[in-house]
Amino acid sequence: MRQKTGILLVGTVIVLLVAACDGPAGRVTPTGPVGSSVAVSPSPSASGSPTPSFVATVPANVPTTGPNLLSPGEKPPLPVPLVRTEAGARAFAEFFIKTIDWGYATTNSAYMRHYYQPSCDGCEVLADNIDSTHVAALHFDGGRLAIIRSASGTSAAISGSELSIMVHVAISGEQAIDSSGAVRTADPPDPTHREEIFLAWRGQTWTVVSMSGAN
Repeated sequence: MRQKTGILLVGTVIVLLVAACDGPAGRVTPTGPVGSSVAVSPSPSASGSPTPSFVATVPANVPTTGPNLLSPGEKPPLPVPLVRTEAGARAFAEFFIKTIDWGYATTNSAYMRHYYQPSCDGCEVLADNIDSTHVAALHFDGGRLAIIRSASGTSAAISGSELSIMVHVAISGEQAIDSSGAVRTADPPDPTHREEIFLAWRGQTWTVVSMSGAN
């Protein structure tokens, strides 16, 4: 996974491998066992009052394992409490990055697709590229994302409709491997990647409306 045209993308070679496939390029039907859940402590709302107990549940269509784990038994990241504060927005932006990372762990974009709007072209292109790798019978080795820190962007305004969060991410070196073990594409590590996540509060949840990357 590398920065191309302002968003996080897989190498374009992978897309070409599946260009002849029928149907929408790279789109697969995500499958996976039922996700796990765990109750976490209440978090303050925007008014400072505690919210009801939050149950973090991994959606049922999210794979719980994959071919590119950091360690045996690694599990998908759990969702975070939804709080309309800057801290809540930062936590959600970091969680969204983790869902992308889980896509590279499993070669399946199901998790991240739960949390962005159709307006996020960068999200859609990235998700389709992850699934294109699966369609091409490839999987990733490396390319995993480690969050270094996050900070509210210049457009931060809880009272407004959108909020930007800049997430600093270290990306490990990445290869795309076929079923025989042959390397089809390779990229060096990117230890200083930055991804700006634009969020909107809609209903009772944060959602990603746009994303833009920079080195």
